[in-house]
Amino acid sequence: MITVTIYQRCNNQHKEIIGYEMKGHAGYAESGFDIYCSAVSVLAITTANSLEQIAHVSIKEKESDGYLKIQITDEPNEASQLLLQSMILGLKGILNDNGKKFLKVNFEEV
Repeated sequence: MITVTIYQRCNNQHKEIIGYEMKGHAGYAESGFDIYCSAVSVLAITTANSLEQIAHVSIKEKESDGYLKIQITDEPNEASQLLLQSMILGLKGILNDNGKKFLKVNFEEV
């Protein structure tokens, strides 16, 4: 199972997303054929690239087999929040499409 943790903090009465961590493997199929792993990976990597290239925020990245952690090191801006909300929307779509056996999404306040 892939476990995703979305890191949030309170800022002036609203929550800001400041990063995310993904670990594990979906286990749906063999490596290279696992549609759930592929879908989550595309969302995670596209979001990380978009944070830097579209939202223009700096990120700290840790990556290894079955693990990715992204942390915004600048002050989050409106564009970064929109991109991260879009990633969450995509993850919820996977969950709603029979993905509950292969994906878990948690929210953690830091």
